[in-house]
Amino acid sequence: MVAHPTRCALGGGLAFPLLLLGACAQASTPTEDLRGAEPGEVRVSANWAYGCDNTLRCHAVSLAGHEEGDWDGSLQLLIELPAPGEKGEAMLQVVPSAGMDDFAEEAEFHPQDVVAFRIHGKRFTLDDIDEDMGSETPLVRFILPDDAARAMAGAREIELLTAKGESAGFVQTRLLGDVLEHFRTIWENARPHPLPVLDHPAPPLFDPQAESFFSAEMAVEWQRKAGCPELEAQLEIRPLAYRIAPLDRTHSLALVSCAGAWGDDQETSWFIPLLLTEGKASPAQFAGLPWQPSIATLPLLPDSWLEDETGILHSFATMRTLGDCGERRDYVWQPETARFELVRIEEMPTCRGAGEWIRTYYRPSSMEIRD
Repeated sequence: MVAHPTRCALGGGLAFPLLLLGACAQASTPTEDLRGAEPGEVRVSANWAYGCDNTLRCHAVSLAGHEEGDWDGSLQLLIELPAPGEKGEAMLQVVPSAGMDDFAEEAEFHPQDVVAFRIHGKRFTLDDIDEDMGSETPLVRFILPDDAARAMAGAREIELLTAKGESAGFVQTRLLGDVLEHFRTIWENARPHPLPVLDHPAPPLFDPQAESFFSAEMAVEWQRKAGCPELEAQLEIRPLAYRIAPLDRTHSLALVSCAGAWGDDQETSWFIPLLLTEGKASPAQFAGLPWQPSIATLPLLPDSWLEDETGILHSFATMRTLGDCGERRDYVWQPETARFELVRIEEMPTCRGAGEWIRTYYRPSSMEIRD
């Protein structure tokens, strides 16, 4: 795998679309100094990855194994806590570990089987508030009782329980108290920066103009401009890959494949984002973070697709094929400025089976289906 420098912190700006997260901060020690804690940063300590976003909503994800690349168990916990006095419930989400789909039929327990958990012999019943049993990421979310959150801080493990009282396995909680202390440090020293809802239109179903003028020949020319390596050899092996997605009545987005842009050992596919309007194609523009205003044209985006229902452009750089580490970014199209705005960043700097990642930046958008 080709190593590319990057930052795990929120301040990384627009570096993400061009770089892969191959050099993020490694696991912290149990005696970690918390004085430098700040939102937008992901840390790893023992069995947990954790961090807070700009709204000071904090997340902690339990990790499989004890070292990078280890694998054990099929269920993990995502703990989500709002800052004191802020809106929102404390949440506990039971999620499948990354790669669970590979053995889902053989797995003895699944997220939807869990109805309670036990700490130090005390049983806590969970109030189910949401279920999503889609094939991609089945999960169950629960409101986390206050006494359960306090008990977690001093526990060494949490036992997950089914409706029949059977054990669905254990989640190690070593150093979870340090994680919660990290959150408290941030809440005491940082100010929340919630952002107003970003309004953006529902995308139309089809753009006949863009479909008619953009051709394979134009896509190949943009591949050459982007420096996609061994282009001619690629074209001989498989047909040119590009797709067009409408953004509004006068603009569409073309994502042109630049496969192999960083070498055959790269785990991520790369795409050239092009804005199509009035019979012309040009590099799409992306805005920076609100407190670090900047506009950039991004030559390449990692694994990208435009969601039909919401119009959200998802971009996902993974550090290995299991998909349990890397960085995800979501953008929405703004017709008034003719550029994409960033609405979400999720990060996981260590490859230890995490199916859910840490949110380090969030701005609500009018078309999103679920927070």
